[in-house]
Amino acid sequence: MNIERKSYVLANEAGVSPGSEFFIASEECQDTDIFNHLVMCGQYHCTDGYVIDRLFYDCLFIAYIDQGAMDIDYEGTHQTAVAGDVVFMDLKNPHRYGAAGSLDFSWLHIKGSICNHIYEHYRNKNGIIIHDYTCRDISSNIRYILSSFKTGQLLSKTDLSSAIYKTLISSLSAENNSTASRSTRVVTVAIEYMKYNLSNKISLIDIASSVHMSKYHFIRIFKNNTGYSPYEYLQKLRMDTAKHLLHTTNKTIGEISRAVGYQSEMGFTSAFCEKVGISPGRYRNSLF
Repeated sequence: MNIERKSYVLANEAGVSPGSEFFIASEECQDTDIFNHLVMCGQYHCTDGYVIDRLFYDCLFIAYIDQGAMDIDYEGTHQTAVAGDVVFMDLKNPHRYGAAGSLDFSWLHIKGSICNHIYEHYRNKNGIIIHDYTCRDISSNIRYILSSFKTGQLLSKTDLSSAIYKTLISSLSAENNSTASRSTRVVTVAIEYMKYNLSNKISLIDIASSVHMSKYHFIRIFKNNTGYSPYEYLQKLRMDTAKHLLHTTNKTIGEISRAVGYQSEMGFTSAFCEKVGISPGRYRNSLF
């Protein structure tokens, strides 16, 4: 199989950064009833300006999100894939996808009857974004195919078809690609963001942006999963952390107030009294 190798620079395609590259399989697409066929593959580093907006492209698209987030409009829905997710779409349907901020992703364009059958089976069951442990296997297979092009050690038609099949068959093992599991992951990432930034002044927009969601969509998902609004949960997290520090350290009230994100000791004391019912000093003394 012959290939054409191209390295992108920013001027060649909007939003695609230097160091990105793609490979075109120049062999004619034949025997697609028997073999899985690779059309193109690549690894992109993108900025906000990267957008693909098409009515039709005659292949399937499978991509692993290495870093950042990809916004997708497909079949009347808007979705966001984040780092660690896999996107699996039939590009013969109208589609629009692009970078939500910075985005690094590895991808394949593929054809074949077997590809189509696997896609239809997966799509009808799960949707177009995979969120679970199978993403690691899919990523490894995509990287294996890319490596064969990068090094010039090209796979035979049979071996390449087999590698594509292994990439696709992993999608059929995806178990937790439901809306509920996606929501759980979003909440987990948001809570970790809160914990990491507990000493900082963070807003609801900051938290929603950490999971690449609109503010109102994020509030609804977070409350449905935790029973708290994001603001209520952040305040609870601040108070629980403050109580732990009062109990286990000799930090001053001022030091603790800054550690849990309050700009002043007075503001922290007032909030603590409102939530806990006594002052921080009395709470600390009551433990001994």
